[in-house]
Amino acid sequence: MARREITKYYDDLDDTELSESELRIVRFGFDGKDYVIDLSEENANKFREVMDPYITKGREQYGRRLNKPGAGSDHGYARRIRQWANENGLSVAKRGKIPAEIIEKYREANNL
Repeated sequence: MARREITKYYDDLDDTELSESELRIVRFGFDGKDYVIDLSEENANKFREVMDPYITKGREQYGRRLNKPGAGSDHGYARRIRQWANENGLSVAKRGKIPAEIIEKYREANNL
């Protein structure tokens, strides 16, 4: 029996269905916690506009990377990377750590 999995993306803010090319993954930190939210381009821009006054007045914290994918990270993110890699002819294991070069290629291809 053949099995086909279909991945659908939705804006976490307004539940609008998004294509993979419309998906914007926004990562941010607040009060010592790291967050990730899937948004449309429009809602990602609104988020950035709201955050801009705080970011311009804030100080960047060095020595700690908030956006580091890895252990304990969003499983949907890893699934999207694996799917993208397979669709683009890149070899990636179904489980385990995704090589950094594949993650970087995914981020570049998706403007992340």
